[in-house]
Amino acid sequence: MIVIGGGVIGLEMGSVYARLGTEVTVIQHGPRICPFLDAEIAKVFMNSLKKQGIKFELNAAVEGGVNNKEKGVTVNIK
Repeated sequence: MIVIGGGVIGLEMGSVYARLGTEVTVIQHGPRICPFLDAEIAKVFMNSLKKQGIKFELNAAVEGGVNNKEKGVTVNIK
């Protein structure tokens, strides 16, 4: 599962799916998730999510859209 954007709603949904066994990757345009939070709190939160198995692509953007394939979906990130 790809979550585009590191806001609280996407992270909550990603967290639920990760705990159910889905491989989750979060693509965040900026240098950290939840940029409205204190930097230290956001860092601790991200580490907690990493322990659940969620992967992060920071300072990344979706480029060229999302491509449906026979065996899954690909997302081009920059």
